[in-house]
Amino acid sequence: MKRMLCFISQQLLPNFITVNEETTRPEALHAVFTPRDRVMNERWKLLKDVLQRRFPNLQLHGVEVVSAYDAQDIGQKCENLLRQYANDEWSLNMTGGTKLMSSPAVEVFRDKGRPIFYVETPRNLTLQVSPDWTVTEHPFKGVIDLDTYFALHGRAISVGTPRTGQEGELYKQLQKLDWSVWPSISLFDGSAPTTAAIMAEYDAIGIRFYQLFAFECKRLKLTSEAVKKGFVKQADLDRMKDDILFDLYKLSQVQQSFGGPFGRSYWVFSGAAQISAVNQSRIRDFRITLIRGGDLNQIARSPEKFGLPPQKSKTAPNASGPLRLEALGQPGPRADQV
Repeated sequence: MKRMLCFISQQLLPNFITVNEETTRPEALHAVFTPRDRVMNERWKLLKDVLQRRFPNLQLHGVEVVSAYDAQDIGQKCENLLRQYANDEWSLNMTGGTKLMSSPAVEVFRDKGRPIFYVETPRNLTLQVSPDWTVTEHPFKGVIDLDTYFALHGRAISVGTPRTGQEGELYKQLQKLDWSVWPSISLFDGSAPTTAAIMAEYDAIGIRFYQLFAFECKRLKLTSEAVKKGFVKQADLDRMKDDILFDLYKLSQVQQSFGGPFGRSYWVFSGAAQISAVNQSRIRDFRITLIRGGDLNQIARSPEKFGLPPQKSKTAPNASGPLRLEALGQPGPRADQV
């Protein structure tokens, strides 16, 4: 049996990736976590729920440790597992956990000549480290759908349709790129959309392999000059400024909470309204890519200009719309989650 050891931390995506990718997929996953840590307990439960739904034949085993910083205990547990299942094929996913969780495991697995994997999401591949420290690259071939992505964060989603002409044009442009993209996303707390308040909304979200790209659109025409001339009220201009600030903080939040270190966010802005120097600084500090309204039609023509995926090949399986996991032999989102 193929067995893999991994570590539970705040980001569950690297744990999911090595299971989802056929080249690294185990038949049994052993996850090291600290049950006394409420957050890590919840993260392990989320991962189990997602993996059991997607891979019903996968065996899941929790490996409990008292402290994430007790390297000696973690190293001993690795030794015990390799001894207990000595005839099985073992591998290690060293991506998650603290340094003092992964370091002793790397040492044990390397000494035993077992393969070690490191998920390199920004390069769309997994690295396999051999005992002699040579590295083999395994490019990603699998994908993740929107439902699964947010389920790994304890969120449910619903997908709508573009609500404005600007959002519609953005979605039209994004569909021409080589990835999966969804318009008008609403996020809910829990495993399924409910009648409770929506936690957050995004005008579009695209996923390339396992990397998330979030988009917000804004068309604003109010200016200080218009206020001075009496065409609009100062209160209207203040509300517009609040709208801008809300968008920027929302795009920053989606990176921090759901994008991990590799997620990206985009603000599509058009209209006569001015972006203040303070907000320009926020855009840079929040690592938001600004797309001015006049550049919207450049997304499909020059996606590399904006750090987006390349144009979709005419022969690609998803050339006519978002790529669905069913096309790859994996289940898509349940009907009650889309």
